[in-house]
Amino acid sequence: LLVSYRDHEIGPGHSARVLLDDFARLEQLTTVRLAALTVAGVGELLRSTALDPVRVHTLTGGNPFFVTEVVKEPDLPLPTSVRDAVLARTVPVSPTDVEVLQLVACAPDRLDDRALPALGVDLPTLRRLDRTGLLIRSRDGLVFRHELARQAVESTIPPGGAPQLHARLLAALEQIDPPDPAVLTHHAVGARDSARATRYARAAIFSRVGKQTE
Repeated sequence: LLVSYRDHEIGPGHSARVLLDDFARLEQLTTVRLAALTVAGVGELLRSTALDPVRVHTLTGGNPFFVTEVVKEPDLPLPTSVRDAVLARTVPVSPTDVEVLQLVACAPDRLDDRALPALGVDLPTLRRLDRTGLLIRSRDGLVFRHELARQAVESTIPPGGAPQLHARLLAALEQIDPPDPAVLTHHAVGARDSARATRYARAAIFSRVGKQTE
């Protein structure tokens, strides 16, 4: 008997937990964990295209489905099939929680954990979003599991909505000590706040110069 499943989609309360417990007790059980494709593996799939394997690997995280779909539509920055697959995971999510996903999508590097309370993101919200399988925790913050997933959610932000999302992120991140002027510059530019963008850009430059002279 061969059984396959996506382990990151099975949370503590998932109905499959009982079945997995039964499997774990089997003496003849063999578990094979599938790793993401390497850059070389991505390169094999891209042989018929002019795409850069390193860039595609960065965008897809080595996800075989994403890579295959990119090969089918190499001229599109975001394959339609990938966008549809990602957005299908947001169907059960409330509009309020989708807005949180859009906030994370506006922070390509990561959304700092410390900004979550100021954004009104509580533990129940994080539990609900975790069930989508779209987010992971990395470098003290929330990021999308794959860059293409981030782009798919970012594409759902309505016209004129991005500046408001960046303004919320900017206000929340300004409360963090010490602040990251480079990140604040990114969100100030996104919020179309030229005065704060200029101020934080100067701070980011001075901070980088200071580190180089240490």
